[in-house]
Amino acid sequence: MAALQILSSFIPLLIIGGVVWAIVSSRRSSHSEWDPGASVGRLLVYAVLFVTMVVASAGLSGVAAQLFTDDAVDREGLAMSMAMAIVALPVFALVLRFVRTRLRSRRERQALSWWLYFNVAQLVSLVVAVVMGVTALERMFSGELGRATVGSVLAAGVWFAMWSLHWFGLRRAHQVPGDLHRAAAAVVGLVTLAVGAVEVVYHLFDALYTQISGDPLLERGGPSGAASAATLTVGLVVWAFFWLLDYRKGPRTTVWYLAVVPIASLASYVMAAVATALVANSVLVWFVGDPSETSAVRHFDHLPAEGAFALVGLAGWAYHRWVFGQTEQRTEPVRVYQYLLAGAGLVTGVVGSSILLSSALAPARSGRLNTAIAGVVVVVLGASVWARHWASIRRALGHEPDAEYASTSRHVYVFALFAASLVTCVVSFIVLLAIGLTDLFEGRFSMDTLHQARGAIAVVASVAMVAWYHVRLWLAEHDRWTVAEKVAAVSLAGRRHLMLVAPAGTDVELLAGYVPGATWHVLVRTDVAAARPPDVSAFCSQVGHVAGDAVVVVEGDGGVDVIAVDDIDAALPVVQSTSRVPTITTWWCN
Repeated sequence: MAALQILSSFIPLLIIGGVVWAIVSSRRSSHSEWDPGASVGRLLVYAVLFVTMVVASAGLSGVAAQLFTDDAVDREGLAMSMAMAIVALPVFALVLRFVRTRLRSRRERQALSWWLYFNVAQLVSLVVAVVMGVTALERMFSGELGRATVGSVLAAGVWFAMWSLHWFGLRRAHQVPGDLHRAAAAVVGLVTLAVGAVEVVYHLFDALYTQISGDPLLERGGPSGAASAATLTVGLVVWAFFWLLDYRKGPRTTVWYLAVVPIASLASYVMAAVATALVANSVLVWFVGDPSETSAVRHFDHLPAEGAFALVGLAGWAYHRWVFGQTEQRTEPVRVYQYLLAGAGLVTGVVGSSILLSSALAPARSGRLNTAIAGVVVVVLGASVWARHWASIRRALGHEPDAEYASTSRHVYVFALFAASLVTCVVSFIVLLAIGLTDLFEGRFSMDTLHQARGAIAVVASVAMVAWYHVRLWLAEHDRWTVAEKVAAVSLAGRRHLMLVAPAGTDVELLAGYVPGATWHVLVRTDVAAARPPDVSAFCSQVGHVAGDAVVVVEGDGGVDVIAVDDIDAALPVVQSTSRVPTITTWWCN
């Protein structure tokens, strides 16, 4: 059941993320007018198709489970399952036939409703098939070869058949935009494999530890060996099919990097870091601290589980780091990975230093030393991860300083850590001041006040150092960005003609300062409601890399697009013919 709970928790997150991603992508890529009536009708059709798919699959699997059971047949449950299958299955078949007829149109295949339906339908059917497959395989591994096992296999087969219909049938016959469905399937396989690997390694460590200790450990109530082996087997098959044979070799899109970096690599790091810290803390408390148990067997009886999490987490982190590192140059996803891991290590170190400082301010009692040991372990773990990745970033700064300083990942990293540190300091200081003023007003301000506020004091002291370091870094970065913009402005000098297509209110004078001596021809876009502050860095970078003395710059919600032209008088028809500028008003500014 652990696999069911973990996999089910990912479904709402993936669905919400997919909807947001689809809306953003459709807004960026759509060049046609939105038809509300057609879109709502299409959405309702796919909603009916999805609901009938789920109801029909649930009904058929329920019939299989009810007919093949070792216990007495639940007549009411069997009747409900049969009714669901009899009603929903024909409706699903009819709606599916109607949808497949419409999918012959390219417009239908590119619709958001079709994309959303396919991704959600194949994800739900795959997750349910995996969970039911684990249950059926567990019965087989346990030696239960009766009617109930046949029912479990048939129930899993129903959902597997529904997934196969979408994956091998609809996906191959009709185009599915993007690769989110492949990434989601690979993540499902990875999560199932990780759960099964942790359970199997836990059983191995448990048997080994019991053999070494010479005394059977307490009953933990964990998963059985058959359930662990079944989860590992199903997870390995699913992960190998979707990842090793397909998605790993696919193009490295944004979704690919999203699946590898924050989902796989960062999750593996968190699992390995937490488990390793717990193991190290247990060892240090036994030999240096004040253990609560006098028996080593009782004190270390949690090591098999923690060791399993640590080993699987380290293996997952190392593997995805190896996969991710197969690149010849320092691309933006590589920067995202390193800054993300550096930030995770820094946050871990801050948590550890807060625990350490809090233990120093705690009243003297038995748990003080153990808390200090835990703080030291977390500090060392976080500092080592941060130092390793921050050293790689500093080496990159030495090789390509301009590209590194201008990267969006570095800007976000520096500003996000500074802003988060500042907010945390403010909140912690408010809590600290509230505790102190409360005791002062009630006339009981003493050392007990310091002990009560030790958590807030520790957080303020720890985060203040991070905020101070990153505010200095931000100031240095800001100066460097300004210098880079001035250097880019020099490279833009010499342009004789520049046509700018931008929303009303754009600060043209600011941009004109970076192209001295040029004649500006400005077209006001009326399809964009309001102008944002111009992105000087993007403007200088895009215009500076285009050859020629006459260019057209289109600025709007999608960023900056640059078009090189031979004759500026010929640019106006080109701009009018593009769908990004349906209506324009012309005015001139020299």
